[in-house]
Amino acid sequence: MVDASENGMAAVCYLRFIKSDAISCSIVAAKTRVASLRFTSISRMELAAAILGARLALTFRISSKLYWSDSRDVLCWINSDHRRYSQYVGHRISEILDISEAHEWRWVPSKLNCADDATKWTSLPDMSSDHRCFKGASFLWHTKENWPPFLTLKGSTENKHRSSLMAHHVPLEPVIRVTEFSSWKKLVRIAALVYRLVYYYLRKRAKKPIPTRPLTANDLMIAERSLIRLAQRESYPDEIAALQKASRTESMLHNSQNKHTIPKTCTIYQLTPKLDEYGIMRMRTRIAACHYATEDTKQPIILNRKHHTTTLIVAHYHSKNHHQNHENVINEIRQKFCIPQIRACFNRVRMSAMQEPSRRTQPTVYGRSSSGPACCFLTTVHARGSGLFQAN
Repeated sequence: MVDASENGMAAVCYLRFIKSDAISCSIVAAKTRVASLRFTSISRMELAAAILGARLALTFRISSKLYWSDSRDVLCWINSDHRRYSQYVGHRISEILDISEAHEWRWVPSKLNCADDATKWTSLPDMSSDHRCFKGASFLWHTKENWPPFLTLKGSTENKHRSSLMAHHVPLEPVIRVTEFSSWKKLVRIAALVYRLVYYYLRKRAKKPIPTRPLTANDLMIAERSLIRLAQRESYPDEIAALQKASRTESMLHNSQNKHTIPKTCTIYQLTPKLDEYGIMRMRTRIAACHYATEDTKQPIILNRKHHTTTLIVAHYHSKNHHQNHENVINEIRQKFCIPQIRACFNRVRMSAMQEPSRRTQPTVYGRSSSGPACCFLTTVHARGSGLFQAN
């Protein structure tokens, strides 16, 4: 029998033998230990007492052994998969199962547990020979039919469970791969066609008529908004999550006075971003009350200069102005978008546009003269920001 308390733990071994119809029981060994100076839960103390009793029983070689404990947690740990629990519990249950078998452990009420007397120091111990500490519990002197009932405690506790989480993350790839496009207008049109295909599929699934019409300005606008939202979520996922959380809080409290809803460590904190009704992150400006400016000018869209979508937009404006008037191109972009360090992004796009024709141009070799020495003329056409010129 084993038991534990806040003060210590104890294990008592009894030898029960039957001769004819006579049953006898007597103590053969006992061991106690004081509790650790550090605080330890009662469940862990009971587990330590169980190990103490299992080790003590190793010193006897008898036909059958039974281990008695009044701790339901310990019995549940022994009858469960010990790998589900913490390392402290798992290692000790593994040692107990190496010494004994799970079916040898049984439950006993605390009032009938003899080891309980060694852990409760409320009064002086009774050292008489008739005390139950020496003779054993009263039910041991009777047949097994009068013993405490056998309790099945498998899986009946969640104490000391090992916290574990198994997750399978499958990254979702976008339907449209932006990095495979080199033209912003073509990307917007392809996105609009994809969204229209999805719209037609949903109407067909709902058994509704499918309209046949060309792409409209509204379709292109919806596609452009979707591409911008995708670029912002790839570049600023934490900022958008913070803005969405703040938006839900403001809608519940009916308060929108706080303009700084993202941490100060964010790179776009100084831009005081906000989410519009389409879920696009925009910058708050001081010209929001101007009646003559457009909505895009009042609250420009925030984009990351390193994203491929930003590169396509800047290249679109650069091509729209015929690769000239660089300051005018930057000004046109700022009418709708807010791109931090926009000049660095524009110079990168401009240099890429200047090098592209040179990479595609092949020198022209003219034939040799029939009447004179061999002559070879190389002609290459180069493109510059200010126009075209020919070098021979």
